[in-house]
Amino acid sequence: RVEFVAEVDEWLAYDFPTSVKERIATAYVKRVVAKKGVTTVTKEERKRFKKKVFKGQKQKWFLLRFTGDASDIDLAARGEENREFSEWCWMPLSEMPHQVVHFKKEVYEQVSLHFCPIIESF
Repeated sequence: RVEFVAEVDEWLAYDFPTSVKERIATAYVKRVVAKKGVTTVTKEERKRFKKKVFKGQKQKWFLLRFTGDASDIDLAARGEENREFSEWCWMPLSEMPHQVVHFKKEVYEQVSLHFCPIIESF
């Protein structure tokens, strides 16, 4: 229920702040512990995890026109345990950089600069 409109040619990236990296590390350790039924992870597992630690994210951005209804949007379509967002709303793209966490702001500003002129032409 979308139509392709445009894309940002380059990949856009941001780095995670230390606090986010620590949350990712803690979540990983908890998953390993729960999966193995142990109380701690080994030094070897910690070493392996350090290689997996994400520096941030690199993203490819597309502008799509939504052709469905609001009732088509289901944030829990893949199950509550896989739900990434707790709520959604429509807003002008130009407002998005002011709504995201600080470390994503620059990416959203670039997206806004690229797509706002296209959106305004509709």
